Amino acid sequence: MTEGAKEQKKKIAAAADDSPFDMADWEASVALVHTWLADHQKVLTIDEIIGYIECCAASVAAAARYENLEDTTAEMLQKHGCTSARRTTE
Repeated sequence: MTEGAKEQKKKIAAAADDSPFDMADWEASVALVHTWLADHQKVLTIDEIIGYIECCAASVAAAARYENLEDTTAEMLQKHGCTSARRTTE
């Protein structure tokens, strides 16, 4: 694992530790956001991705209607997209 990948994993683990969701939930949601970004030819930093998922996690807590962070993240991306994502350069 590269140093960059290790640092990203640390950041995701810290976010998971501060939320009611476990590391598996966070990793699935991060992977989902990466897929969405690639499909839409957009990019975010890992900190921006974590911030987006933190908002999804907060919405789960507020609405108390979803049990799965990945499903909530998918719904948010489908309904709202991600306005802070930037176009990829070719």
